[in-house]
Amino acid sequence: MKLVDLPFFVELGGALEQASKIDARGPLYDALVHAFRLRQALGSLMVGDRAKLTACGHDLVELINLLNAFETRHFRDPEGNWITPPDSARSEYELNLILSKVEQFRTVLIADLRIMASFTVTRSGIFDVNQLVNCARNVLPTAAFIAVSEDVLKEVDDAGKCLAFNLPTACGFHAMRAVERVIKRYLADFLPAKEIQKFNNWGQYLGALERQRESDAEPKPTAEAIALLRQIKEIYRNPVIHPDRTLSSEEAATLFHSTVAAISRVAIEVAERQLAPVRSIAGVRPSGGILQMLNGSAERANSPTP
Repeated sequence: MKLVDLPFFVELGGALEQASKIDARGPLYDALVHAFRLRQALGSLMVGDRAKLTACGHDLVELINLLNAFETRHFRDPEGNWITPPDSARSEYELNLILSKVEQFRTVLIADLRIMASFTVTRSGIFDVNQLVNCARNVLPTAAFIAVSEDVLKEVDDAGKCLAFNLPTACGFHAMRAVERVIKRYLADFLPAKEIQKFNNWGQYLGALERQRESDAEPKPTAEAIALLRQIKEIYRNPVIHPDRTLSSEEAATLFHSTVAAISRVAIEVAERQLAPVRSIAGVRPSGGILQMLNGSAERANSPTP
C-alpha cells in the first residue's frame, strides 16, 4: 500500500497547462522554461514514485525524449555544456511536435488516472483515519509498549488498517490474533511456560486464569481482565474463525474497541507487576505516578501523589 501524492498531480497538471501555451514561433528560451519544468515532473512520474500508470507509458517516454532532444539540440554543445542560442533562433516545427505530444499525453494520462485504484478512506467511528492506517497501536496506553510484544502491536496496527479500509472480517481476524497473544502473555505471569504450552484454545486459557484466581496462589489475575477476555471469546472469537460468518463494519468497530480495552487492562496489570521492584525502591505507592503513567495520562502522572 502506498499513499498517492495528490499535490504532485496538481503540479503536473499545471506544468502540462503551461507547456500547452508554448509559442511555437517564439524565442527558444521561453519554450525551454516551460519544457524544463514539465520534464522534471514527467521524470518523477516515469520512475514510478508517484503512481502505477500503464496506458500513458509509451506517450510519457516519447514526450520526455522530445523535451530532452529540444534542450540538447539548442542549449547544449557537443560536450554537453550549456550554451545560449541567438535571440532570433526559432524551431516552429519541433515545438509544434512537442505541443501535439503534450496534448496527446494529457488525454491519455486522464484516461489512465480514471482507472487507477485510488480511494478516499472515510472516518471509522470515533477513530482518526490517519492513526488507523499509519499507527493504530497509538490508541493503546503506555503500558502496552512496556508489557506486550511487538507482534501484538503489529496485529493491532493491521486490525486498524483493515478497519479503516472497510475490511471488517479481516479486522476481526487480526484483533483475535492480538488478544490471543496477550492472553498467553498474561498467563506467563501465573504459570510456567511448559504448562501454558499444553493449552490449545481460548477455553483452556481462560479456564486456567479462572482457576488461578480462585486458588490461594499469588499473584492473581483480576476479575475485570478475565471478564473482558471472556466477553471477546463468547461474542466474537468463535464467529470470526467460522468460514461462513462475516463481520459487519459496526461489529468490527465494536470488536476493535473491545480489543483495545482488553489489551489495555491486561497490559496495565502486567506492566505494574514488572515495575513493582522499581516502584518499591523509589517508594512510590501503587496509586501514584507509575500507575497513572501506565494508563497513558501524562497530566495525572505529573500531579502530586495523594
